Amino acid sequence: MTARAHVDDIQVAHRIHGGGHPVLLIAGLGAVKELWTDEFVEQLASDCKVITVDNRGIGETPAGEKSFSISQFAEDTTGLLRSIGEWPAHLVGYSMGGYIAQEMALANPEMVDRLVLLGTECGGAGGVRQEPGILLQMTDGGDGERHFLLSADWLKENVAGLGDIFGASDGRDVERFARQADAIRAWNGTCARLPEMDKPTLVITGSDDIVILPENARVLSELIPDAQLVEFEGGHHGLLLQFPRELARIIANFLSGG
Repeated sequence: MTARAHVDDIQVAHRIHGGGHPVLLIAGLGAVKELWTDEFVEQLASDCKVITVDNRGIGETPAGEKSFSISQFAEDTTGLLRSIGEWPAHLVGYSMGGYIAQEMALANPEMVDRLVLLGTECGGAGGVRQEPGILLQMTDGGDGERHFLLSADWLKENVAGLGDIFGASDGRDVERFARQADAIRAWNGTCARLPEMDKPTLVITGSDDIVILPENARVLSELIPDAQLVEFEGGHHGLLLQFPRELARIIANFLSGG
């Protein structure tokens, strides 16, 4: 069941699964909290209290009056943890959610325990750019982004089970999706600040990710002190959907101190 927490000018929609140490799952561009599949969440929730959230302007969380930016999204999610009293928490940030998680850990380290960065980058001048035009095609308001996230063969076999976890369904959603995309483009990144990161960090990438190239994971793992790096052979940007059980197992082991 969806709950709502008052944070500044919005009510942040979220769900809580299981019990134990809190783990906040932060999704990427245009994705709702249901991106984190039952198969993935249930495995993590066997030992942890898993919190899934809709970022500002997406899903059941309204856009509010404030400008969209990565730092604002980080303030929103930090405010959520404070509001519901679930901190310090482990953070798992996927794609744009990884940007948010990095900003949270750097700005409010007391709120964060361990950090998992999944299919993401440090942005700015230190990021390794994808082929020109991919981000533009992903953020044009249609549903074509999923074809960049997963292989054609995988989609053919699994598209019926994806549900409405990506993209926009009406004019208002398209506009909010575009505002999130603009926030990504305006983000200056964390590369210069990452050597200050003092949280145990796990970086995960897919070898076939064409949206956020796997070289970015290597940059993250080199900049963050003592970070661990895992690369999924054959993994695309949507590796969360490709390998939910394997990812949950690896993440759960890391969060438990393994």
